Amino acid sequence: MADVVKINGASVANQTFLLCDSYPDALNDQPIDGIFGMGPPGASSFASMVNSTLSNWFWSLAAAGGVPEAVFSFYLNSGSASPGGELTLGGTDSSKYEGDVEKVNFNATITQMIGEWFIDMPTFFVDGKSVSNSDSGESFPAGVALLDTGTAFIQTPDFQTAKDIYAVISPEIKQIDKKGTWGASCDVMEALSPSLTFTIGSGNKTINMTVPTTSFNLGAYPGKSGMCQGVILNAAEPVSDLASVWVLGSPLIKGYYTVWDGKNLELGVAKLKGTGTSGGDGTSPTATNGAGSLLPSLAGIAAVALLIL
Repeated sequence: MADVVKINGASVANQTFLLCDSYPDALNDQPIDGIFGMGPPGASSFASMVNSTLSNWFWSLAAAGGVPEAVFSFYLNSGSASPGGELTLGGTDSSKYEGDVEKVNFNATITQMIGEWFIDMPTFFVDGKSVSNSDSGESFPAGVALLDTGTAFIQTPDFQTAKDIYAVISPEIKQIDKKGTWGASCDVMEALSPSLTFTIGSGNKTINMTVPTTSFNLGAYPGKSGMCQGVILNAAEPVSDLASVWVLGSPLIKGYYTVWDGKNLELGVAKLKGTGTSGGDGTSPTATNGAGSLLPSLAGIAAVALLIL
């Protein structure tokens, strides 16, 4: 379908959009009317379904010169009564962050192929220490991460990764359903505040981002009295046998002010201004000296593309 789309005076004529008539029951409980996708310019996972090239509303607007820059910025003030979160189209809102905006490159090959925001993720840390695979005793291999503001958790590539992460946090945390959810009694979860840090980017352009400690416990698990769930889930099935694919959702992203550059395929990350104004805990994005570039094989990229689509 196509129609005119207008937001705050900005308008795009003949914009293609999808009308959904089948969706998960969980969306019935959400106070939303639809999903306003903000994926990268270019490829779309829906293009093959309609045999056409699709572009979301914002990139259509940017291409027509309707905004100053081909960037948008997120201030995810979730969990606060007022003010709410903010999406800035065509620039940034300097009142929401302080210090420099650190920039790292998205993985252009996978991002453009799949039509989602993918970034290299060389390593991650729990309380400042890297986690080793209990089967091999070695650090987990470098991977790629899908950055998604609409995902309310962190997803590891597989069961083993989640198991080894939780093993160094608390022996009482166990997998509590077949979907990959982990948790423990609420009194145990409420007493824990591990520092979960992810290094993203490649080469000499990498930064560290840390999940706010208040986001580790996602709260009560439905249907299991007294049980609370952790922020880290594992993929029920590995997305790819050839590449480690993570999902980094809003628990990580909301702790920072983020700038998404579709022209240069860069992610900008800045410290939230002040304290107590969002789900963040005041952690600054830390530039690193680089942890090596992740260059997945074409076979690995193809496998990721096929399984995600």
